[in-house]
Amino acid sequence: GRRDSAYADDDDAPSNDRYDDVDEDGRTRWQSRHDEKKANRRESGVLTLAERLVGEAVYGRNPVLAMLGADRRDVSGIWIQEGSDASRDKALLKAAAARGLTPEYASKHDLNMLTGGGSRPHNGVVADASPLAPTPMDSLPLPDGYTPGIGTPPVWLALDEVVDPQNLGAVLRSAHFLGVSGVVVCAKNSVSLFYFSV
Repeated sequence: GRRDSAYADDDDAPSNDRYDDVDEDGRTRWQSRHDEKKANRRESGVLTLAERLVGEAVYGRNPVLAMLGADRRDVSGIWIQEGSDASRDKALLKAAAARGLTPEYASKHDLNMLTGGGSRPHNGVVADASPLAPTPMDSLPLPDGYTPGIGTPPVWLALDEVVDPQNLGAVLRSAHFLGVSGVVVCAKNSVSLFYFSV
């Protein structure tokens, strides 16, 4: 098909992809502008929540409450949505205070941006926590009360390439309910453990 153009030469036409131009460092104009804005924010001390994040974002009232109670991660901050039910949750506020944390209040938009643009439900609470390191398989202890060759052996669940955090969560809850002794998740091509609270 023929393309009509008001310009005699397409090189004279205004560019709609001016942000796709690449500079000598291999960065597009958009990326360079973004880096410049970020550097200005750092210089002025006004950072977005995502830029202030030290560890990983753990989100949701129940996951954050469970994480605070489990005390397996260092928590450097907690943000609560202004005016949300979470801002009045006495158990959550008490658990944060017990860990020496004073919640900061943030807009829903800021929390949405911190948790992936609103595609993941934070229920008004996000915590900044250290990563949850998995235990290497060869250093796992035997379940309490089990002696090899005597009695019923423990049941372990091995998962390969489960990439959806909700699916993994459902499997872990079912495994716990059914009395599974442990769950092994492959290190590659699986959902990150940062989606989980404990």
